[in-house]
Amino acid sequence: MKSRYLLVCLSFISGCAMGGRESRPVEAPAIDYQEVESSRRAMQMVEKELFDSLQAGQMIDCARICSLADNLCKLAGKICIISSRHPESSELTSSCRDGTRRCDRARTRVKSRCQCTEMDIPLKPE
Repeated sequence: MKSRYLLVCLSFISGCAMGGRESRPVEAPAIDYQEVESSRRAMQMVEKELFDSLQAGQMIDCARICSLADNLCKLAGKICIISSRHPESSELTSSCRDGTRRCDRARTRVKSRCQCTEMDIPLKPE
């Protein structure tokens, strides 16, 4: 009788413990944060190179400019894909929004100077 009572109590306690874990948001894995940070650093370098190349008075290599802008938007898209897997992470959502703004800014600046084929559009955060 005591063992049956003990088994019921333990089942109840373990059920409560499991229920508490399910209600908390799951933190994004560290590897996703590392991937986003790596992509953000790469995006900043590409953006600097792109805007340096668009400086007034310089000869513009549109093939290179279009490639840089496309790479910047692909990096932003990668960040947004990772972010979409973790909607509970405001840090990843913010990184996606920042990447999207950088991509839009690059696309606008490049279109005013070069005729590029359509650049990748990153996923928009909801």
